[in-house]
Amino acid sequence: MTPTAMSWGYRIIWALCASVYLAVFISGIQGGGSDLATLGRAVGFTLAMALVGKLALSVLSKATQPAPEPLSASKVGTLGSLVDLLDSPNVNELEDPANAVEASEER
Repeated sequence: MTPTAMSWGYRIIWALCASVYLAVFISGIQGGGSDLATLGRAVGFTLAMALVGKLALSVLSKATQPAPEPLSASKVGTLGSLVDLLDSPNVNELEDPANAVEASEER
């Protein structure tokens, strides 16, 4: 990944951590939970979110895109040419269309 993409990734992880903290803390306080327990739960979920995000970014930073292999041409001709057939082990020689008609009439 490019450094710009990694920078945006860290920003997104930071924003997600802040939103998780606020969501858990505010919902815990509004739900009537004790302040210390709610604070601990919010910090725990925030740290878990940060750990998972950091792990995901570290895996993505090592990812690479496969380089496309260029099309190769044979020594004799280019890809798709009739000259390539001469090098093929499956074709001994090119068949003359006139000989092919005569051979099919003899059968």
